[in-house]
Amino acid sequence: MHYVVSISGGVASAVAADRAIERYGRENVTLWAADTSWEDDDLWRFLHDCEARWSMKCIVYRDGRTPLEVAEDKSFIPNQKRAPCSFELKVKPFVKFLATLPKPLTVLLGLDWTEMHRQPAPRRHYEEIEGVTVDYPLMWKPYEFRAYYEVVKSWGIEPPRLYTYGFPHNNC
Repeated sequence: MHYVVSISGGVASAVAADRAIERYGRENVTLWAADTSWEDDDLWRFLHDCEARWSMKCIVYRDGRTPLEVAEDKSFIPNQKRAPCSFELKVKPFVKFLATLPKPLTVLLGLDWTEMHRQPAPRRHYEEIEGVTVDYPLMWKPYEFRAYYEVVKSWGIEPPRLYTYGFPHNNC
């Protein structure tokens, strides 16, 4: 079995990746991230610090368009209810990537109990591919009760700066 962690650049997906690597070993884990050309620069510093911790490189996909360019292409104003940019710049390319890999494999995502409402959509998108299942390392026992940015700090890695500005996530 192989495991693919989709890394968003935030602390939750980093903790999910860390748990996956600890459980399955780096030889059985692939890290994948989408560059939407709209992230804060510190996301990439954080990702590189995590890569150093794990002694692994992340596969980075770049479409070349920004979310605003995707919105213009789709004649759509992105909002908190619908974000075609996420689908075009993250989900679709990730599905294409997964389709090229040997099966069976499990996609691992950094969603926890506070985001259970978000868990059905990834299952719907990724489990359409024969041989692919989805799991959530932040839901594994033992549960992590510290804030994820505190976990990252305990590794000796400074969390991304957007968290210090009050943002709840560190991605586009």
